[in-house]
Amino acid sequence: MRFKYYLLALFFVQFTYAQNETKEVDSLKRLIKNAKNDVVKGQLYLDLSNAYLYVVDDSTRHYLEETKQLLRKQPDTIVFKWHHNYMLYHMDLRNMDSATYHRDKMLPLKDINRTTKSDFSLDSGYFYYYQSDFKNAIEAWEVGYEIAVEEKDEKELALFASRIAICHQQLGNYEKAIDYQQKTLDLAVKNKDKAAESRSYNNTAMLFEKLDQYEKAQRYLIKAYKIDSILNNKQGLAGTLMNLGIINRKRGEKQKDTTKIILAREYYLEALQISKEVGFNEGIQGGLANLSNIEMDLGNNKKSIEYGFEAADLNEKQGNKIGELISRLNLALALKNEGRLNEAEIEINKSLDLSKETNFLIGKQNGYRVLASIQKDKEDYENAYQTYEKYVEIKDSISSDEVKNKVNELEISFQTAQKEAALADTRATLVEKELQVRKKNNLIYGIGGTALLLGLLGYLFYNQQRLKNRQQTKEFELEKALVKIETQNRLQEQRLRISRDLHDNIGSQLTFITSSLDNLKYGMKDKEEKTKEKLTEIGIFTKTTINELRDTIWAMNKEQITFEDLEARLVNLVDQARKASSDTTFHLDIDENIDSNNTLTSVEGMNLYRIIQEAVNNAIKYAEASDVTIKLFQKNKLLETSVSDNGKGFDIENPNLGNGLTNMKKRAKDIDGDLKIISSIDNGTRIELHLARLLNTSNDV
Repeated sequence: MRFKYYLLALFFVQFTYAQNETKEVDSLKRLIKNAKNDVVKGQLYLDLSNAYLYVVDDSTRHYLEETKQLLRKQPDTIVFKWHHNYMLYHMDLRNMDSATYHRDKMLPLKDINRTTKSDFSLDSGYFYYYQSDFKNAIEAWEVGYEIAVEEKDEKELALFASRIAICHQQLGNYEKAIDYQQKTLDLAVKNKDKAAESRSYNNTAMLFEKLDQYEKAQRYLIKAYKIDSILNNKQGLAGTLMNLGIINRKRGEKQKDTTKIILAREYYLEALQISKEVGFNEGIQGGLANLSNIEMDLGNNKKSIEYGFEAADLNEKQGNKIGELISRLNLALALKNEGRLNEAEIEINKSLDLSKETNFLIGKQNGYRVLASIQKDKEDYENAYQTYEKYVEIKDSISSDEVKNKVNELEISFQTAQKEAALADTRATLVEKELQVRKKNNLIYGIGGTALLLGLLGYLFYNQQRLKNRQQTKEFELEKALVKIETQNRLQEQRLRISRDLHDNIGSQLTFITSSLDNLKYGMKDKEEKTKEKLTEIGIFTKTTINELRDTIWAMNKEQITFEDLEARLVNLVDQARKASSDTTFHLDIDENIDSNNTLTSVEGMNLYRIIQEAVNNAIKYAEASDVTIKLFQKNKLLETSVSDNGKGFDIENPNLGNGLTNMKKRAKDIDGDLKIISSIDNGTRIELHLARLLNTSNDV
């Protein structure tokens, strides 16, 4: 069975490092030739390395090494900047050990001035972000944000706010992400910073995507695409195209529209091509991961697995833990669809380990759902159920109404900002139309009759499998119900058999003993009086045993005992007590408001009766009471029972009544009751039983 699943795609983030404006490379080289001293030459080499940063790795390293030769003569600010450039160079290559070395060298120099402190905050944030340590990235960037607040530097404020928002979004802290994203947008519109505005539209679109509001997300991505096209921002275009692919794939899955899924694949391929052209590693990683995902949606599991392994290996090599965990999650699902369950379980556990390591909430949510599906296919139903419960718990925490309301508030704020940017929207309308026409043409050329036929067959097959799954689920539930009923019937038959055996065998034998004792007494002479008394005692004991046996058989013959049955047994108990102690007055008081159709289980009814019986026997045998009262009443629709006497009482701390009290407490505990014994010497005794059993009153309808 193919498992349809709204799998998490790569959340694409566009990062640009804060740098001084880059000078023309040729101009810098001329200045180096004419430099009069090593201090100036070292600073110019550093500026030249800065110009090549993220573009030509060999040139960057070459000029950084040229600067190193002159570093001893440079002031601390230049030394700091040299380590700064080398750290970013190594981070771009994911050489995190070397990046760590240069960051450690920057640490004692970071407080030279506010600029170095702010740069160190920014660099440290990227350092942690590229290792998927979002919490520490937030802490680092918050330092730079506070400096920007103090300096009233709105450009820096927007820069830090956008990055803090992205980290909160990765951690699933959507309310905080929304707050910082709003600050970013407000500043971008106010300062007419179109690049920052595009990033805000992109990141906000992916907030809506997380909440399944795809149409809103697509509107913001189209606006970002217009801006990136005007600015010729290749990395921005790659990111926007990647996110457009994500939205169209999600919409296609939700609407069961294969054309949207194929359109999403076109977006991914274009984003991957642009990323490769400009050497944009994050775009390449995202493109491979999303192509793996979409090939799986289209039923091309082998192609999906090929992309998946390539994406996972590349992300692992680059140290991109978020990209790796998503790639392995997609890969696990493709392997599952191919029936390679053991390999799938290995990959999904790697993905979950990375999600826990990075505290990536969305990754954990989707990872648990895929793992539960794999465990179910392996018929490991117990673990599958436990894993699915973890998925539901995380999902509910993310999809709260409060978060959705917060996102809707953000949309209103965005609409206000859009009105302020109306001129820019008008200017970009032609670009948007050109994009739409181009995508429609690509869609027409890419889809033929064969694709439509395959899509229809895939849809019919999916529906057939879904109906089959529903039927299997219902059959499983019916089988469980039948097994439960059969078990209950067997237990009832066993109980009836035992009660018949007790009645027919033990009961008849005890009756025979009683009759024999009576005949024996009758035939004896008066001189054997002591023997006759002993026989009388044995006869009384035997009759008592018969009565108790009848009580037990009475309880075992019923699954449930009505209050009407219980009342009848209690009346019989009081009659026996009166015969046994003619000097004692007995009262039985049952609340008239209790509906006689209320029922207790056989265990509850028998234990309640035995507790009352033991209390009455104690009053007769030990208390020497002249008055005994039994009450059954309801309090807050719960059953309350009491047995009180006016006997001589006893010291509760030092009772000497055998096992009677202990047995009463054990019986109360067995039926979840609360037993209280109230007594003192010469002040009588009161036994109270509070049973957690809801009752209907005679007035209930």
